[in-house]
Amino acid sequence: ALGVLALALPVCFPLFTSQLPAGHDAFFYHPRLVEFHQNITNRIFLPRWAPDLEIGAGQPLFIFSPPLPYYISEIWHLLGFDVFVSLSLAAAAAIVASGYFMLLFGDYQFGRKAGWLATAAYLYAPYFHVDIFVRHAFSELMAFPFYPLVFYGFSRYSRESNVFLIVGAAAWAGVLLSHNPSALLFAPLLLGFVTFLSFRTRS
Repeated sequence: ALGVLALALPVCFPLFTSQLPAGHDAFFYHPRLVEFHQNITNRIFLPRWAPDLEIGAGQPLFIFSPPLPYYISEIWHLLGFDVFVSLSLAAAAAIVASGYFMLLFGDYQFGRKAGWLATAAYLYAPYFHVDIFVRHAFSELMAFPFYPLVFYGFSRYSRESNVFLIVGAAAWAGVLLSHNPSALLFAPLLLGFVTFLSFRTRS
């Protein structure tokens, strides 16, 4: 855990500054979290309507936008952090979780040294950093921890027991609940991986 944290902290540091975040979608998520928080505090635990968007006319944003990134951020917001810090803490949690789950998958498939190499490569991949610091694609970032967890769950299920089928399925649900385009792009890769596992285990 300390090793993953040591690898992830340099990636997380730029999230915690006195400046507002920069990036293509940097200001899209803060008003959405405000709207999500208003729903939760009014005991609407599965939000659908964002009442103050569209200059007060409202819009059904949360019917179309996957909710998991907002739930994760809302936990920090309910703990007393403001909207900006809550989103940064949720992003930092996603970065650390990405490293941890990649270590699980890499270690299980190829051994501990390969697991550490895969973790470092995942956390320092150029696209990963572009996603966070250039595009500021918060919802897409929240899907990153689930990719290696999906592979880990289905890999162990193919060799061991049904419990890991639940892990793989829950992780796939995490992708679906984080970012719709990522789910579309990842689905063929997942199908190919599961097909490979079925041929390898002859099951």
